[in-house]
Amino acid sequence: MYDILCLQGKEINQTKNKEETKMMTTEEMVMYDQVVEMEIATPDEINLVYICGSWMNWMECLNAILYARTGYRSIAQMLEEEE
Repeated sequence: MYDILCLQGKEINQTKNKEETKMMTTEEMVMYDQVVEMEIATPDEINLVYICGSWMNWMECLNAILYARTGYRSIAQMLEEEE
């Protein structure tokens, strides 16, 4: 699934500004999975935000979604508050 998201971003980036697609790091993949598993956003929603905000890296994208949906600045902050 990550390859599809990155490829879709690469196609858009090539038509907009010829930038290289930033592949997800392990940390970003873990956060991506957490956001989906906690039902904060769907894969399609994450992909849309990433493509529309092509200036973002994956972590900025995921944190922006987390903040918009929950008001928390990080997954760690969210988990601390829930305890």
